[in-house]
Amino acid sequence: MDQSLGIFSSPNLLPSINPHKKVMNNRFSAMIFSLVNPSLKSHINLYMLEKLGVTVKLISLYSADDLTVQLWTNTVDKLNSEGNWHPIELGYDSQNEDGKLLFTGSVQPTSPGNYQFTYRAALKQQPQQWYWAGKFQENVHLTVNPPSPEMNWTKGPSYVEILPCVYVGNFIASYQDMELDIDAFLNLAGEFYLNFTA
Repeated sequence: MDQSLGIFSSPNLLPSINPHKKVMNNRFSAMIFSLVNPSLKSHINLYMLEKLGVTVKLISLYSADDLTVQLWTNTVDKLNSEGNWHPIELGYDSQNEDGKLLFTGSVQPTSPGNYQFTYRAALKQQPQQWYWAGKFQENVHLTVNPPSPEMNWTKGPSYVEILPCVYVGNFIASYQDMELDIDAFLNLAGEFYLNFTA
């Protein structure tokens, strides 16, 4: 699905625009969303802790180094335990033969529920001026189900010995260290919030 925002004919033609207003379908926009996947208005079902990959293709007069491209979402994930709207940075991947810039990333919900996300981009020199991939509320709808029965590591303790007396395991194993006869554990995941329903 094409999500066009327009493109500048010259960087000097940047208009003065309210930074809190969504900018779309403006012939003076700094970039064009050539492709977003999943497409806007689509409905996605996945399991909790299952990663969903996303792709954004942009046409821009600016280099990838000059751009910030984000997923804008209200999912509960490791960056956001409250379900507030927040950004997930997308990384630059490559530039294809016709000059389109490819950005990729993923979202990994950590709690069941109904969520939404969309895409936005900005010039790093104008971080408050966001260009959106669609109109207000033209979002991807995401239904996150409880962990799949096939995903055993999400249901109970799971760990493996990688060196003598050194294990790599999931967070559930770390909370059952006494029962598993583990003396100590080191959390390498950073801040990672998981909400399980009873």
